Amino acid sequence: MGRGRKKQYIKTLTSKDKEMLRAFRNCGRLSDSHLKNDLLMADRRVVNFQRDGYVEKARLLNPKTREMDAVYQLTEKGRSAVESHLNLTHCYLSNSGHHDLGVADKYFSLAEDRRSSWQTESELRETYQERYGDLPDNFSATDGAYLASDGRFISFEVVTRNYSQVEIQAKENFAAALGMQLEMTRI
Repeated sequence: MGRGRKKQYIKTLTSKDKEMLRAFRNCGRLSDSHLKNDLLMADRRVVNFQRDGYVEKARLLNPKTREMDAVYQLTEKGRSAVESHLNLTHCYLSNSGHHDLGVADKYFSLAEDRRSSWQTESELRETYQERYGDLPDNFSATDGAYLASDGRFISFEVVTRNYSQVEIQAKENFAAALGMQLEMTRI
């Protein structure tokens, strides 16, 4: 016997929900700590986003504690919701959970008004292409950028141990071409 239509848990988006979706869009993945401490999201609300298929939970090995930590990311349905409800495109996508959490740490270290100016890697790449055309081989878009309190844009990159000096130089070239100071964090 069929159970009928599945219940939808998220009926309206609160201001905290919208901030969470913006953070996912800008950072890719968020940790429990980001959701609870930085965004003040209730566990039940995050679970409801999972139940409705907007967010998925994964496990990531914490190299310091050697334990599996929960991380969350938008699903395709979640990315569509960001586009339709918040009118935001260019969701940040990467293949490395640790890298994304480094981006999120930087994002949440900024004051809320600075976070609202955040540009994703694909937005920065598009800005470059609009100004100069295709990216040369020795240029690589940075993870994000934000407007500093002095009015300058700061380009930001999380550098892992897998980055070569050539890749780092390509990030520096990209930031310089856009007239941005480059800030790097090594994880």
